[in-house]
Order: sequence, then C-alpha cells, then structure tokens
Amino acid sequence: PTPLKEPIISSGGRRMKIPKKPPVMTEDQALQAAGDFLAEATVFGIAGGLVWWEQGKSAEKDAKKAAAAKEEREQLTTMIALQQRTLQDVTEVLKEFEQHRRETSAALEEMQRRARERDSRRWWGWAAAVS
Repeated sequence: PTPLKEPIISSGGRRMKIPKKPPVMTEDQALQAAGDFLAEATVFGIAGGLVWWEQGKSAEKDAKKAAAAKEEREQLTTMIALQQRTLQDVTEVLKEFEQHRRETSAALEEMQRRARERDSRRWWGWAAAVS
C-alpha cells in the first residue's frame, strides 16, 4: 500500500499522525531491552510473591481472630445461660422464703391472738373472782 500523504482526521476533529515504520533495533539494543524486561519481570514476580505471602499471613491472622472471637462468644453465651439459671434459682428461693415468711407470720399472728384471748379470759376470770 502507498502511504497516505494527508493526515487522518479522527472523529473528534483532531489530526492524527500516522507513525512511520519503527526503526530496527541493533543487537545490543535488543539485548539491553531483553535484560531490562527480565529484570522488571523478576522484580514484579518477587513483589507479587511477597504480596501473595502477606495476604496469606493476613488471612491466617484474621482466621485466628475469628476463631478467638467465636470461642469468646461461646464462653459468654455459656456464662449468660449459667447466670440466667442462677437468677431463676435465686428467684425460686426468694419465693420460697416469702411463702415461709407468710406462713410463719400467719402462725405467729394466730398464736398472739390465742394468747390475747387466753389472757383476756384470765383477767375476766380474776375480776369475777374478786367481786
């Protein structure tokens, strides 16, 4: 094909330059470019490996944290359940004490009532004997 003599205009209205055929590299330039490529590939490979290794360490650390948090939650759940049972037991004991107090109070009031009746009979009996 014959090269175009007039510049190509892009859809945005700008002129585009058509690059000429790239120059041919010499053998020294090609070796230098290959060496640079291998050096950069090595650096990027090592950097990628380090990133991958750090990610693995981070994931392992996160897994340990998650396991520790799960164990702590389980311990706290067990402790809460134990405290709830203890609270229920204490509530039952308090209800029993309250029932016992009521029964004892009722018995004591009955004994006091009988004692007052007995004392009032004695007094009236003594008053009748004196007169």
